[in-house]
Formats: sequence, C-alpha cells, structure tokens
Amino acid sequence: MNEAPLRAEEILDRIITRAESLDAFPERGRVPPELRSVHNRTWREVQEPPWRILYRIKGKTVEIHGVLDGRRSLQDILMDRLLNA
Repeated sequence: MNEAPLRAEEILDRIITRAESLDAFPERGRVPPELRSVHNRTWREVQEPPWRILYRIKGKTVEIHGVLDGRRSLQDILMDRLLNA
C-alpha cells in the first residue's frame, strides 16, 4: 500500500492547524528574515517545518498568502513569482 496519500494528509493537517492558530495569536509570527533587511514589517510567517506559512494581518483578518517550502530561498520564490506573473 502506498503511504504517500496518508503522509500528505498528515502534513496538510499540521499546516492547517498551525495556520488556524493564527486566529487567536496573529502577532506571534515573525517577520521573515529576508524582508527584515528591506525594512518590510507588513509580512509575517509561522513555521511548520519544513513549511513556512506567509501571511499579513489586515484589521482583524489574517490573510495567508502562501505555504512555502522552507528548504528553498524565499527571495528565489518571490522573484520567480514576480517574473512569471
């Protein structure tokens, strides 16, 4: 039996649980180090290794903008998205 679907579901459940925890504590995430250097403090992230959940807080709403593989460079991911948009 292939365990990949079960493993994927387990990973997805962990990511969803971590993201839902932002409802109670949205400020607990950190500013991504890649954005600190350009003085951008509007974006935050929480981690569910190896995943990074990138989000912004707008009023009382948490907007999740991406679940990114933390083993990849955030700068490379953002540049790729900008160039291929």
